[in-house]
Amino acid sequence: DIFVLQTRMGLIRAYHLRKARKEGIETVANQLTPTVNENHPSAAYQCGRLLAVLAALQQSALDDVVAGVVERYYASASSTPALVLGRLTRTSQFHLNKLDPRLARWWEHRIASIWERLGDDVPQTLSLEEQSLFALGYYQQLADDMRKKRKDTNETTEEVEQ
Repeated sequence: DIFVLQTRMGLIRAYHLRKARKEGIETVANQLTPTVNENHPSAAYQCGRLLAVLAALQQSALDDVVAGVVERYYASASSTPALVLGRLTRTSQFHLNKLDPRLARWWEHRIASIWERLGDDVPQTLSLEEQSLFALGYYQQLADDMRKKRKDTNETTEEVEQ
């Protein structure tokens, strides 16, 4: 449910905004937007986004997955991203091969853009605070994808009805 996701994201965001305000850091408010921030400077946040995109790719390629990427790897990816995300990106190639080539290129572009933001900055481990940024990136990306999917579905339904 998108309401539950928004509530989770709001609490995590509120924590970081309050902490930054106490420390006198003003740039955090611009970085921690209510919706996904593709340019967020935190590697932990980008790692969370990457996990959400990899999970969505798996869902797109396989549709009915009993124990997917998130169920199997969320805990380890949120604490040791360097160990997990490279491996998941490598296995995502199997999912890309199951898709139409144009759709596969679109997914590759999404994955590549997040890796580009990460660069050589994939953290070995994440502190508890960084894990909350990972969660924020994951849930904001998930909510953004759900919002776009719902919008696309509504537009398609309207076109059919006309």
